[in-house]
Amino acid sequence: ESFKQQVAETFGIATAPVGVNESAVKNVAIVRPVNQGLSLSIEADASLIKYSVNWGDGMSESGDLGVKQQKRVDHIWPQAGDYQVSVEIIETNGGQKKNFVFPVKILK
Repeated sequence: ESFKQQVAETFGIATAPVGVNESAVKNVAIVRPVNQGLSLSIEADASLIKYSVNWGDGMSESGDLGVKQQKRVDHIWPQAGDYQVSVEIIETNGGQKKNFVFPVKILK
């Protein structure tokens, strides 16, 4: 399974918008035009979690989710560029800590 497939399956997002040739951006997980948002879906399965999302442009958000709760987080980049998005999920009962980092390319 490719990195792009893992990101798409984990967060329920497409890797490239219609009209963008994915082969032109081989090392980028997600491609979006300026001012088109990206949504990530974060879900707590069997335990309480804390989540933190760093959008790579100085903006971030975090929160807590209860068991079986889901949160959609959205972001829009107003300027073209390459960004590193990082998502950290920690089970609050002392369980696992998961980190996801993936590149996003914003086109003009």
